[in-house]
Amino acid sequence: MGIHSNSYDEFRRSFIAQSGNIIVTGVTSPVSLYELAEVLLQFPDAFLVNRFDAALNLSGDATAAFFARVPHGDIREGGGVNSPAVITFSLSA
Repeated sequence: MGIHSNSYDEFRRSFIAQSGNIIVTGVTSPVSLYELAEVLLQFPDAFLVNRFDAALNLSGDATAAFFARVPHGDIREGGGVNSPAVITFSLSA
């Protein structure tokens, strides 16, 4: 884990994490970066994986949002306002 101390600065966070060929993305309730890292490190099974190989904090607070179209066309949304920066994922053939 690259974070060695807790600043206790809590904000909503959006993140992307990788476990093998699985990508996990999410938006959190207010947490510090240290707390988010600890959850990913200590409880990967909460995300249905055995471990994470890498994780990246994308943004926080008012810009933290999530929108996805999942199999069968369902739409999932989390977080708040639309962020001006967008990362798009698509399945490769």
